[in-house]
Amino acid sequence: MNFDMLDKNQKYIIGVSGGPDSMFLLDNIYQNKEFDINNFIVGVVNYKKRSDSDIDQQIVVDYCIRHKIAYYVKEVSKDDYLKYQQVSHNFQTIARDIRYDFFIELAQEYACHAVLVAHNLTDNIETYILQKQRNNIVEHYGLSPDSIYYSKFSSTTIAIKRIMLDTRREFIIEYLNNNKINYALDYTNILGIYNRNVIRSELQDFNFADLLAEMKDQNYANEKLKQVGKDYLIDNFGQINVSSFRNITDLKLQKMIIFNYFKIAKLTSLIINKKRKFLDEVVKEISSPKPNIMIKINEEYFLVKSYENVEIKTKAQLALTTIIIKDAQQTYHWKNHIIIKSVKDNFNFFVTTEQLPLKITNDPAILKNVLLNGKQLTKIFIKEKINLLIRLNYVIIDKNNEIVAINDLLRAKLYKPSYLNEKCLLNEKYNFNEKEKFIIYFMIK
Repeated sequence: MNFDMLDKNQKYIIGVSGGPDSMFLLDNIYQNKEFDINNFIVGVVNYKKRSDSDIDQQIVVDYCIRHKIAYYVKEVSKDDYLKYQQVSHNFQTIARDIRYDFFIELAQEYACHAVLVAHNLTDNIETYILQKQRNNIVEHYGLSPDSIYYSKFSSTTIAIKRIMLDTRREFIIEYLNNNKINYALDYTNILGIYNRNVIRSELQDFNFADLLAEMKDQNYANEKLKQVGKDYLIDNFGQINVSSFRNITDLKLQKMIIFNYFKIAKLTSLIINKKRKFLDEVVKEISSPKPNIMIKINEEYFLVKSYENVEIKTKAQLALTTIIIKDAQQTYHWKNHIIIKSVKDNFNFFVTTEQLPLKITNDPAILKNVLLNGKQLTKIFIKEKINLLIRLNYVIIDKNNEIVAINDLLRAKLYKPSYLNEKCLLNEKYNFNEKEKFIIYFMIK
């Protein structure tokens, strides 16, 4: 039991199920006189999936009442399950997300620093064996003493501390029996329902010392791989360069680079629970000869490859959007831009009343009808290998599909004599003369 991981001046949640491991953790914290038990609160989740789950809950409640420890119970409802089934249909994943989201709520309400969970040495070994079987990219082989949980339903997180990773399950049971501490046994743990339970039943055949030594070597190699992945992103200014990425022959390194890229973007939660084939597919798509690819991560985020660049974008950022500007009497919104009427001395573009209505758009279906010096705009995009994300910036056209304004990024890419002349780039050089009273000036913010 590693109490050195805890700060005596901080508050903590103890995740307790009523099982032997968490009751052992709870009692050891209570018995440790170096800590003020008032700095700890107990969080209990009753999943209502087993006939004896209420008994488990009552074991925890009785202990907390007897020892005057603050406790909070979440009884999972059908609505809770429906909500979490939107992101997973795996019960273990759903249960974990419900549990840790509850701990986040408690941490926010009671200013808790972290949640303490009762993973032990046996759990550590089980996790390592599962990781080897799945052969996926991991931050740490086995269970890390410190980790972060990322909620799938918000941007909130909670720190997780595991102070029991040196404690074997056999010792835990012996301690509880000797000290006459009540605990519950989950009968599903002895059923071969889940892969982890199968491993658990076979662990007696493994040599823990050998597995711990092997895990240490794997973590050493993994840290080196993580550093190479970080160095790649540093050398590429935090981006994935398609050409250099293709030249990497180590698949594990390629997947680690992708993992670190999401980590830098603070979006690790998007891929942390993805299956191995997801990262394999991402590597395949980035390395493919296709110039423009959008990979769906979830309902909100996409990984976009365009020529030499790879970026994470939201659904809103990628949306094809068109609005009609009928007159200058209204304020118009296009994504995060505002288009308003302005004056001659301060404007971004102007049109005559005869050119109305205008369209501000990034939709290729509309832009394919737009010509730039006699050349189809969408074909120019392809010929000049203009990044897909730059193409998604706005173009403003009049009722005759003539360009009247272009976003600065897109304009910079198109600024060639064969495409854009000064008249098209900034039309204040027109000779207004007697038609000036028919000119409407616009500002884009």
